[in-house]
Amino acid sequence: RQMCIRDRHSATVIDVKVFGDHAFAYGKWRVEQIMQDGSESIEEGYWSTHNVKVDNTWKMTLDHTNDLDI
Repeated sequence: RQMCIRDRHSATVIDVKVFGDHAFAYGKWRVEQIMQDGSESIEEGYWSTHNVKVDNTWKMTLDHTNDLDI
């Protein structure tokens, strides 16, 4: 198995909905990697979170990701 020698991660928010002390957010993620042999690997997919406000601070209660190949 090859080692990754360089990678770049990104996440983009598509939308956020707030309902009182609960919030739902979703977006896209992408990881670009350069492997030891110089080949490039790109993976991307979607993410979503559920958040709850506790003592005026948002806390993530659920984090879900999947890839676009599903």
